[in-house]
Amino acid sequence: MVTGSPIKLALAVCTCFLLHGCGSRHDAHLSLQSQPEPVHLLLLGGNRSCKSSTDSIPSPVTMDMAPRAIGLINRFRSDGGAAEVLTSCFLDPDNILVSRNFSSRFDTLDPEALVDESVAGIQANQRVFIIGHSYGGWIAMKIAERFSTGSGQLAGLITIDAISRTGCTYSNWSNCVTAPKDFSPASLDGVRANTRHWANFYQTTTPYLHSSSIAQADLNLELQASHFTIDTNEAVWRHADRMLNGNDL
Repeated sequence: MVTGSPIKLALAVCTCFLLHGCGSRHDAHLSLQSQPEPVHLLLLGGNRSCKSSTDSIPSPVTMDMAPRAIGLINRFRSDGGAAEVLTSCFLDPDNILVSRNFSSRFDTLDPEALVDESVAGIQANQRVFIIGHSYGGWIAMKIAERFSTGSGQLAGLITIDAISRTGCTYSNWSNCVTAPKDFSPASLDGVRANTRHWANFYQTTTPYLHSSSIAQADLNLELQASHFTIDTNEAVWRHADRMLNGNDL
């Protein structure tokens, strides 16, 4: 039992909160832990992945992948992390809509300009994660290949049924049934060297349109999905959650 005058009791309580928080030393230690390093996430959709919003205007914010990515980012931010997000989707093979931080305002870029802008926008103090599906997987690999090793390795790369934008076209479907052929072994080695962890997901359910295993990736996993649904597959996003939120892979 605590005894003494009300004034002394009040002073004791105040001293407890000021010096110790009236909790254990472990609690005080947790309160001083550093926040997660800032994250830069690139979410790159495939061909015709732009979905119409409520006003019938195509938008990268309403891609099939977007809700899953928003969930990951919200979890990361709830833990005190700062995150920058670039979301893109293909209107057609030569035109991409780009949104920043899920803004309803977006720019239109060609694929090469998107690669240039993405590489230039990477900052040394950010952990960079790239997730790309179909043509977006091809863009993701292009960015990873050109990533400046002066800023360190990419923290994570996820390719989801990556298809070549230049090899797989409406007039040449023969190059639509393998990983992008326009990446030479040396180019793939460059992607590998610049990337801390590379997870490659693919499917063969869609016989005329699918990717394949990539030897340089850390993880290759064939999923039971079509080319048009694999970007929302639970296995992909469980892996993305582990990668982004700092769990061991």
